[in-house]
Amino acid sequence: IVGLSEVAVAVNTELNDISNAIGALDQSYFFTQFVGTDNQGLKTKSNVAGSRFNDAHDDCDQNSTCDLVCGAPGQPTCG
Repeated sequence: IVGLSEVAVAVNTELNDISNAIGALDQSYFFTQFVGTDNQGLKTKSNVAGSRFNDAHDDCDQNSTCDLVCGAPGQPTCG
């Protein structure tokens, strides 16, 4: 049982590392306005306004603790 507990701690620690990597990704984007005109530039054929999204830092983006799996009370298996 002790071995399985250590495997559970190791797996959850690795999953925590993966979640930290995903949380560190910046998903911000922006694009400018697009305008399509005729050959003389007099008549607008299409117009798409620009857009922007800023990815703010969330509380759960960088989980720095490994308190994900613990044993029974009085028998800690983490940290």
